[in-house]
Amino acid sequence: MTREREIRAEGVKLLRALGCRVYTFSEPRPARVTPGVPDMYAFLPQGRGVFWWEAKAKGGIISDGQAEFERRCLACGQPYVRGGLVELRHFLAGLGIVDAALSGQHPNISFRAALGGCFRCGHTGFVPSKMTGNLACQRCGWVRV
Repeated sequence: MTREREIRAEGVKLLRALGCRVYTFSEPRPARVTPGVPDMYAFLPQGRGVFWWEAKAKGGIISDGQAEFERRCLACGQPYVRGGLVELRHFLAGLGIVDAALSGQHPNISFRAALGGCFRCGHTGFVPSKMTGNLACQRCGWVRV
């Protein structure tokens, strides 16, 4: 079984190779971070957004603090991924950052935009933007890049 620290290390390498700026919060000793804060926060390349990632090995258990942090992120439209490298790659494929063929099987991701919804509000209705031609959310106007 792969350890979570190995998953985190591989995930950080992948994200940095894609041009992401990654901030990690996990520590090998008892952390001084607020309980529930995910392992990392990443800025996507070319200003395409940000997201939280809680790396979990298969069968990994989430704490009450982690569950609360995830709920709060989703309630306000903050992108949040929980899982291993397959979940991370699938999330990135949903944003068009990595090829879908590299993303692996469709995991259960707790992030609306990765499943086709808007980053801001989760709405799934998109129309072409008059300014850029890219898809824009019908509810809040957020433009997909």
